[in-house]
Amino acid sequence: SWIVVLLWLGATVTLFVGGWFIYRRWRQRHQPTVPARVAAPPRPPHVIAYEALDRLERSSILNNLEIQRWYSEVSQVMRVYIEGRYDVQAMEMASGDILRGLEPFRLDYRALDQFRDFFERSDLVKFAKHRPSTDVCRQLIESARTLVDLTRMHDTVETANEPVTDNATAA
Repeated sequence: SWIVVLLWLGATVTLFVGGWFIYRRWRQRHQPTVPARVAAPPRPPHVIAYEALDRLERSSILNNLEIQRWYSEVSQVMRVYIEGRYDVQAMEMASGDILRGLEPFRLDYRALDQFRDFFERSDLVKFAKHRPSTDVCRQLIESARTLVDLTRMHDTVETANEPVTDNATAA
């Protein structure tokens, strides 16, 4: 009779599936636990900015006389730095909005003036099609480095790659 054969077949399949689930559960309990990987601490924004400025300085953008792109790239590096350092959403803000976003941090007046000057020069090239000389373009990188130096957070313990500077950190 087919009913008896189907019952035996159903019982066999049920036992097989049940045994498979029990085996999986037993195996999960008896596997050695792998310790969770500890995430590396986030890199400081000033280190990221210095590296990006160095990469940009070594690039051929300025040699190809791509002045507008050069200013855009340097401006983007500084916007990323501001986001990391002050948690101001600078990538999505106009230059004036960034300066207003920095006001609650009570930056040293030199730093705030330099930020204003930096963004005004960048905006002239990016939007008003001003074409400065390559020497002036190179000065923009130095201006960006000075801004990072003025506003970076100094740790109590400096690493060998990050020398202590006398510039005071504002904020």
